[in-house]
Amino acid sequence: MHNELYRPQVQYKMAQKLEYSPTFFVDAVITNVGRRPIGRCYYLIEIMRPETNFKNKLLNYIKPLRTYTYLIDQRILQGKSINFQHTFNQFNYQHYVMNVYCYGKGA
Repeated sequence: MHNELYRPQVQYKMAQKLEYSPTFFVDAVITNVGRRPIGRCYYLIEIMRPETNFKNKLLNYIKPLRTYTYLIDQRILQGKSINFQHTFNQFNYQHYVMNVYCYGKGA
């Protein structure tokens, strides 16, 4: 139900680890395609272990190795979009998953 009310659609212009520095840069557009206005979103990068064996796969499923979080504290009305950019320093990882979670104004 929560996914229907506050559903974001994310379009990445750029989201990658920079080549010559230990930095991750993201430039993206979040569009509210849900049924209610969005009050805030969290952009997460979850660092995963290399899935070379069953133990790492299981540990990744339970808990990522590390999580980088960025709060996007902007209201997004239904059908509207916002652009955000952020830089994460000290990012020396190769295996990661990016997610955006959005909530209503009371979150």
